Parts: sequence; structure tokens; C-alpha cells
Amino acid sequence: MKLTDVRALVHAPVGPAEAQVPLGAVRGLALTRLVYGVALLARPDALIRFSSAHPADPQARRVARILGARHCAQAALVGSTRAPLAHRLATAVDVLHALSMAGLAVADRKYRRAAIIDGCIAAAFAGAQQAALRRVSGAAAAPAPAR
Repeated sequence: MKLTDVRALVHAPVGPAEAQVPLGAVRGLALTRLVYGVALLARPDALIRFSSAHPADPQARRVARILGARHCAQAALVGSTRAPLAHRLATAVDVLHALSMAGLAVADRKYRRAAIIDGCIAAAFAGAQQAALRRVSGAAAAPAPAR
């Protein structure tokens, strides 16, 4: 599958024109995610020190930057489309990330605090994404206003 095929699939409408994620929700969520991603890319040491209460090692810095790049890419994707499929995929990525952080919190005492904080952030992104999607399904189910 080519990248253009994936873009076409993600941006393809899946229902009537009304069934799109609200623009305000798209912009706000994408901007919040972008700021967080840029912070992870630009200042991983500060965020790691805050979230884990110890200085960042090279591996933690590398992981934070990879996560930051993922957040920036995801912000670009969800910020560029109102198609519900893209937002469902973003929700799934965030849920999987939150679950992986729960596993890390159990397995690694050194990064437990950081994993819990990052897992909560991922869960918050998933919840916000899901709330935006619910507004779509609520709008699609609501009767059209009389003219």
C-alpha cells in the first residue's frame, strides 16, 4: 500500500457531509498535541526530570524525542482532516500508548512515575478524541433544523 493510498483512505468521507469531527475540536486537540510533541522534541531533559524526578539518560531522551515526533505527526494528521476515521485511528494509537505505559509502570520502577504521567496524558488525548467523535455521532443522530 502506497502512502498516497493511506492518505486517501484516512481523508475519505465515511458518511454524509454532516458526519465530520467539529473543526474547533480538531484545531484545539491538534494544537495541544503539537505543543506537547514540540516540547518533547525540544526539551526532553526538562520533561523527563519533571515526570521521573531524576536526570534524563540518553535512552530516555531518545524515547522522549521519538514520542515527540509521533505526537507532531499525529497532530498534523488529525489537524488536517475532519474525517472520523482519522480520529478513530488517533484514538486507538493513544489507547495503545496508555496501555503500554501501564505495562511499563508495572515493569520498571525507575520510570514508573514517568510512565503513569505519560499514560494519563495519552488517556486524556484518547478521551478528548473520543469526545469529539461523540459530537459527530450525536450531530448525525439529531434531526435537521427546520428552515
